[in-house]
Amino acid sequence: MAALSNPYIAGNPVRGQMNFVGRLDILRDVQRVLRNPNANAIVLYGQRRIGKTSILFQLEQQLAETKEYLPVYFDLHDKTDLSLAEILYRLAAQIARYVDITGLDRAQFDDEGSFFRSDFLPEAIRRTNRSLILLFDEFDTLDRPYKGQVAASFLPYLQRWMSRTVDIHFVLAMGRRPEDLSPTMLNAFKQVRARHVSLMDMAESLAIVRQSEDNHSLYWAESGVNRICYWTQGHPYLTQLLCGEIWEEAYDEAPSDPPTVSADDVDLAVEAALEQGANAFQWIWNGLPPGERIVMAAMAGTGKLTITREQLQTTLQQDGVRLLLPELELAPENLLKWDLLRRTPNGYRFAIPLLQRWVMENKPLRRVKSELDSLEPMAEKLFREAVDSYKLGDLGDTDLLLRRALALNPNHVQARLLLGRVYLANGRPLEAVGVTESAYRSNPQVAQQGLVAALLSLAETQADQNDQWRTFNRVLRIDPRQPLAREKQEAIMRGWAEKALAQGDYEAALRAYDQIGDTENSTAVRRQMRWQGLAARLPRLSRSQAAK
Repeated sequence: MAALSNPYIAGNPVRGQMNFVGRLDILRDVQRVLRNPNANAIVLYGQRRIGKTSILFQLEQQLAETKEYLPVYFDLHDKTDLSLAEILYRLAAQIARYVDITGLDRAQFDDEGSFFRSDFLPEAIRRTNRSLILLFDEFDTLDRPYKGQVAASFLPYLQRWMSRTVDIHFVLAMGRRPEDLSPTMLNAFKQVRARHVSLMDMAESLAIVRQSEDNHSLYWAESGVNRICYWTQGHPYLTQLLCGEIWEEAYDEAPSDPPTVSADDVDLAVEAALEQGANAFQWIWNGLPPGERIVMAAMAGTGKLTITREQLQTTLQQDGVRLLLPELELAPENLLKWDLLRRTPNGYRFAIPLLQRWVMENKPLRRVKSELDSLEPMAEKLFREAVDSYKLGDLGDTDLLLRRALALNPNHVQARLLLGRVYLANGRPLEAVGVTESAYRSNPQVAQQGLVAALLSLAETQADQNDQWRTFNRVLRIDPRQPLAREKQEAIMRGWAEKALAQGDYEAALRAYDQIGDTENSTAVRRQMRWQGLAARLPRLSRSQAAK
């Protein structure tokens, strides 16, 4: 059998018209903007790995072939620390490759953008008889709070540029919905048309799956095609990923003829696809806000195909997550808009079962809950200020700041733990236990040490040994090997045993010594109980013998 190649592309954007599938409606919308004299820009937005970069590459190729347009692709990712002069120089260098301009001098590009706007661009446009189309990828990096100068300088420069030019068009691809942008950026581009890049329809998905039939390397039974569609639901990257893994596993067996894929073959390849695409799944996950991650982890953890809003709330509350923040309340609706959830008559379900499987295996709720602290930025800011006050010894200011932070974000575990330490420093252990216990219910691993410390402090203030015993029991349920709690309980039990002996209650004393593992005293009590029993019998034995 002749050597064949795997036709599925997973991991890199698709280049080349032969490998690109579907998206005709999106390409058509871009063409309409190019023909519209009153519009010069369009935004393409969608979740990570949905195919936005592949669409830009396809636009670059298709528009270049018309000889009417000069498309130039420019990726803004990893350029957030550049000055305006540097980023314009790099953009100019990219444009220069297509218009026969050589010997660009970096020193000519200034931080006001004057040379780029007044000298370079007019010369570049003069050298081509085509309309310049700039394809900006990762455009929403301009809307993030980086320390670099791009967001502060390039964004307003680009806004002015777009508002004044008529002979240049812009296609802006980004990973966030327009309504999620900052007010500044949203206002700057509110007149620009936006197009959602979503999951593919069935026909487009089938075109991806059947690529192996085009090169006669792998054939698909109807059950195999249906199973692929079930697992990936039209997600282009995940479809390529799973099909590619199936192709590789089929050829690991060195077949003499092209194999035919069944539903069982698809299911057997799922785990390998999850492992192979681990970085891509993590990339998709990292693009989600904390509230959306919490909801997805909670849903996946139930193991149910569908879940009602009430069941979701119950699941979160049982895990110590309080659904009081708008971010958590709105998360399911946001996930619906991102095509990550689907609404059903019975509630919500994952839109993509393959993603649900990955979340279930890699993102348990107990681990994801640590992200709750960052849900409310102002609460996090107040918490940081509280930490600084605590370090300076200003407990009153720390208390006030922490209460304000928790009013904004009741799920802020670190704020609750620090408030517990403030209560302890002020001699209020009972309140410290209350606030740290709440943190423990939310995140046991993070809050364990703080709750143990609060309980041990509480025990020191309790005059009743029964209350102390119960408090130490709570400590040992949290940390069974906690040495101080064990030592204190042993001392209490030993005191109870000695008191019982003094009162002649040998059985109570024996139980106490047995419970703390004091074999020496247990043996002594048993010996004394035997002598006591024997002494009680002696008078009866004497009277019996006298009667004889």
